[in-house]
Amino acid sequence: ETWSAIKPEINAGEAAEDGRAIKLMIAVGAQLPEHYLADGSYGNRATAAEMGLPTLLKFQRRQYVMRAMLRSILDRVLQEACRAGRLSPEVDRHYDIIFPEIEVTNHATLASAVQMLVSALSAAKGQGWISDETAMRLIFQFAGEEIDVHEERKRISQQSDQPKP
Repeated sequence: ETWSAIKPEINAGEAAEDGRAIKLMIAVGAQLPEHYLADGSYGNRATAAEMGLPTLLKFQRRQYVMRAMLRSILDRVLQEACRAGRLSPEVDRHYDIIFPEIEVTNHATLASAVQMLVSALSAAKGQGWISDETAMRLIFQFAGEEIDVHEERKRISQQSDQPKP
């Protein structure tokens, strides 16, 4: 029997590409641009800037989904607490779930997009393709605000009814 040291041939110098492949799989699964995972070697500032707004909007949508899930859970907990007598029926069960604002660093791009959206919606309204309510809902949805359009229209009419100083 002969014992000798064997040099393993694992080509560790080529492991960087394997690591990048794993990182790309994570990015795809999380639906994130690659530069969000702390590696700027495969992109540049222009690419990152162009990917910023879609990623921001995706995170805002995630907040809406989380808010809806939390609201479902909390509504059920409050309902069961009332049913079990642990919470008085007279208690105000209204609440709001507030997430921190996601900061948009490129306000000029967002402002330009809003301006184009308003122009397009005005043209569609002029053609009779959409109603005021639909146009308002789309603008607020794009801005990331959850607003009851009918309540907002009531406020607008109340404001226009008041005398101006």
